[in-house]
Amino acid sequence: MASSRRPGRAEAGPVDAVRAATAPLGPSVRIAVAFSGGLDSTVLLHAATRVLPPDRLLALHVDHGLQAGSAGWARHCASQAGALGVSCLSRRLETAPLPGQSVEAWAREARYGALVAMARDAGADVLLTAHHADDRLETFLLRLARGAGLDGLVGIEAESSRDGLKLLRPLLGLSRSRIEAWAREQGLCWVEDPSNADERLPRNAIRRQLVPAIDRILPSLRERLPDTIDALREARDRLQELERRDLAGVEVESREFGRCLSLSAWRALPPARRPGVLRRWLAGLGARMPSRARLAEIVRQLESPREDTHVAVSHDGRTLRRHRDLVILAGPATPAATAAVGSVADAAAGSAAGSAAMALRWAGERRIECPALGGTLLVEPVEQAGKPGLRAELLRAGDLELRLRRGGERLRTRPGGPHRSLKNLFQEQGVPTWLRPMLPVLWSDARLVWVARLGADADCLAADGERYELAWRPDELVIEQEKQ
Repeated sequence: MASSRRPGRAEAGPVDAVRAATAPLGPSVRIAVAFSGGLDSTVLLHAATRVLPPDRLLALHVDHGLQAGSAGWARHCASQAGALGVSCLSRRLETAPLPGQSVEAWAREARYGALVAMARDAGADVLLTAHHADDRLETFLLRLARGAGLDGLVGIEAESSRDGLKLLRPLLGLSRSRIEAWAREQGLCWVEDPSNADERLPRNAIRRQLVPAIDRILPSLRERLPDTIDALREARDRLQELERRDLAGVEVESREFGRCLSLSAWRALPPARRPGVLRRWLAGLGARMPSRARLAEIVRQLESPREDTHVAVSHDGRTLRRHRDLVILAGPATPAATAAVGSVADAAAGSAAGSAAMALRWAGERRIECPALGGTLLVEPVEQAGKPGLRAELLRAGDLELRLRRGGERLRTRPGGPHRSLKNLFQEQGVPTWLRPMLPVLWSDARLVWVARLGADADCLAADGERYELAWRPDELVIEQEKQ
């Protein structure tokens, strides 16, 4: 632990910064402080107690488990918070970085996840973090070196939100040196994380090597960077507003596929605005932002004038596809459904889906969860007079099975009409080729009675008496990369 000199005259910088950041908050708002026990968060917690009563504050500590002495840091945080009259909660992370995953990135995401969860559990409405001006400079340089766009270069913001929790960074306008000077004048003590000296980590190398060189060569950069970032933020905000307006004009809601893009409307946009709309649409669907190269490939495929071109671009565990005038983003595959999907050719449906099946015993339920098939079977009674529905006795059969296609199935779609192959019927209904192997069929006493997207066999319908209408709701669309 680093300890301080005797307390001297207090510098008001951190206290004024916390007061300005929290002044707009209501008097009943409970505020959590991310408290690692290091210099910056120690200053933040002490400054917060000068502005707010301790019973409105809560210290939250996350133990990453990466250092041998981390348990001692948790005890230090509890002791420091207790001396200030502030409750302290601590949580040790149970996960670890995946092979090849950046330890910094893992720690950041896991830490924020734990902080947000603890804050919510404790009834806190706001979370304060101790990011300061040096963090902002280091982040800007790091992202500049990685080729970040406007969103990345704006970097750390004074106010943001995460999973509905408001995040405030009161110390963002203060330098690390000013924060340390205040801590020493106040006689504070804090822990030192030895990993901060590891220059194999890019941020540490920037802090310890690049920033001192910049301070010598371009001393005005620190002073001017906030203005530059403000200008970048203004440009980003204007661009985001334009993208939101563009997206509202090209996004459509599809009964089959959810939120999609109209390909024709998207193509009608000026070429320079198309990539940004794609990014905003993907973000709205919860997907990560694609790299510039991946985004360029998506744009290239969607802009292709050939209408028979098969668009199939994998991104963030999902697949972006084109179907007629729709651009679709399908969700991640569930293990059971993935095993059931092989080639998208109708002729291969049997070999691909043979093992995906569920024996059912219907007892009047409106919803039947079918995890083996990746969806839910909906059963609704038909009450409209004269409207046909599946006869109830077929649902109450002793041998009821819902399964994926095995090949060769045929369905009669109108009374007296021929039994036709599902392949031809799917073609007529415009069901995408890649989706067909994932649509289940219902058998009753070894008789095909219903097919998702096509409906019940005409011979199994009744216009009066007890009857039902079936529908299939997939958990998420499961896509396998098409062979090009």
